[in-house]
Amino acid sequence: MSDGENKMKRIDGLKIDGRLVITAAFLFVLGAMTACQTKTESKIIPANQPSVPLANKAEKKADVTEETNKQTKMDIDKSNDNSLASPTDAYKTAFALRKGKDANGLKKVLSKKMLDFLVEMGKSESKSLDDQLKELVEQPQAAAAESRGERIVGDMAALEYLDQDGKWKLMGFVKEDGDWKMTMPDSKISAIWDAPR
Repeated sequence: MSDGENKMKRIDGLKIDGRLVITAAFLFVLGAMTACQTKTESKIIPANQPSVPLANKAEKKADVTEETNKQTKMDIDKSNDNSLASPTDAYKTAFALRKGKDANGLKKVLSKKMLDFLVEMGKSESKSLDDQLKELVEQPQAAAAESRGERIVGDMAALEYLDQDGKWKLMGFVKEDGDWKMTMPDSKISAIWDAPR
């Protein structure tokens, strides 16, 4: 196979384009853990006013970044103590971990199936799981961890979360070793959500 051709993989008996699947997985995980933490602020400096020297701007940005990181850590500590006791708690924990750019912490919130899937898809682009999760925490998210309609059936669950575009999206969870973790969407998750209330 040449470098220009799509790499095809066989997973669970299905022939899959690796790049397409990893893109879909990233979109799922990105949407699943939404939170845009930055505000775009327009500042107009009048032409007759001196601008701040470049070195000072870099120093101010570093100070703001450090203060934001401290506040994010405090928010995570106050939030839900990184609880995985319910699907809603797991979602809020994942949201806080992404907000704090804690790629390693996200591993504790993702199901084994999701982690295995990301590892397998990363192979096609020579990326480790850590590389993929580091990219994930840099993506835009919603402003707050809003969710609704949690439904649990046995060791599987579903809820809706508000994404960065203000749209409600479905997210699946599975209970592993006593903790609720985010998992790949599938027909079972859809059936939980679509079941009569």
